[in-house]
Amino acid sequence: MRVTAELDQATYELVRQRARIEKRSMSALLGSLVVEALQSEAPRLVKKGRFTVVAGPADGSKVGAAAVQAVIDAEGVL
Repeated sequence: MRVTAELDQATYELVRQRARIEKRSMSALLGSLVVEALQSEAPRLVKKGRFTVVAGPADGSKVGAAAVQAVIDAEGVL
């Protein structure tokens, strides 16, 4: 699928340089970086009524303060 994205000059140069080093197209590199970022351990947000909450890990472990802070920073709520 074709997508247009705007990158600042510094980011463009970093992607171009890395693609050249890895002998890949910029498109292939950006696609793999997006997939990698989406599959990372980012906190999942769940709507509970009128509130957005951080979903707990599937294994039942506790959510750390860093994960909560990441959501606050991303949402710009506080």
